[in-house]
Amino acid sequence: MTAQPLGTVPTSANTRALSRQGTLQELSQATVEYLIEHGTADVTVKDLTRHTGISERTFFRYFPRKEDAIRPFLMAGTERVAAEFLARPSDEPIKDSFVAVWSKSWPSTHPEEARRMYRVLGSDRGFQAVWLQAMIDSEDYWCEVLASRLGLDPRSKRMVFAAAAVLTAVRVAWRSFGHDEDVSLATTIAINIHMLSDDLFVPIRNNP
Repeated sequence: MTAQPLGTVPTSANTRALSRQGTLQELSQATVEYLIEHGTADVTVKDLTRHTGISERTFFRYFPRKEDAIRPFLMAGTERVAAEFLARPSDEPIKDSFVAVWSKSWPSTHPEEARRMYRVLGSDRGFQAVWLQAMIDSEDYWCEVLASRLGLDPRSKRMVFAAAAVLTAVRVAWRSFGHDEDVSLATTIAINIHMLSDDLFVPIRNNP
């Protein structure tokens, strides 16, 4: 979890890297928007490039397969939620922080689009695999986020287990939300998070 220091003047190499990252995010968001709009995963790379206004050659320069185009969008969402989580008051109970940030997240404020996205991605094994892998890959990220908040080693067994437990709570909530029109994602995440043991989130200063 490293970031460029504030006030640093980007070198040409950094500028290219930032430009590439911006392009990745734009293409990824446009891909997800296209899938939501059309309501199907049965799309071709040509469909996506026509929508995004780039050539197929440029598309494959960024993404090995069409399924990989959703990954930057998913990971950016994880990073936004994590950043808002870290910005919550340090004395706020961890579970309350999770509930607060998820209640303001894009899936919670745009439930129809989010539910349609879940159903489209879940209907295709390739897209589904990328989503699940993105969640698995974000476990290390959440280990660091939780450890930073609690003052613990991100490599500790408790942090590894806590990150996996939190993401499982979120994944199970998505499944309920995606299959039932009457289910609120934010409410379901809150219920799932509060079922987790408080022992997972005890700050180091309170440890015996």
